[in-house]
Amino acid sequence: MSEKLIGTIGDDTIGKRLEVAVEDGEILLRTMNYSSGLGWCVQKTIRIEPQHLHELQFLLNAAASILKFGSQKKKQAVSAKSATVIPFSLTA
Repeated sequence: MSEKLIGTIGDDTIGKRLEVAVEDGEILLRTMNYSSGLGWCVQKTIRIEPQHLHELQFLLNAAASILKFGSQKKKQAVSAKSATVIPFSLTA
């Protein structure tokens, strides 16, 4: 039962993070919260079997694409709203 911590995602200033580890042939995803006096506490552990890793990568990439596309759409909408129309007359 040897565990290897792969990495941590998150911002320690807000007291939340996600740890990624490998143990007994499974990938572990752990959500953690910081509590003064106790330190970092595991809130939930999700175990992912190796045969599901490829599917998870695919789904995470799809979610990232949706988020990226959505933020680009919002930027375009903001640009369209902030455009200035300059009136002009057609008299010669």
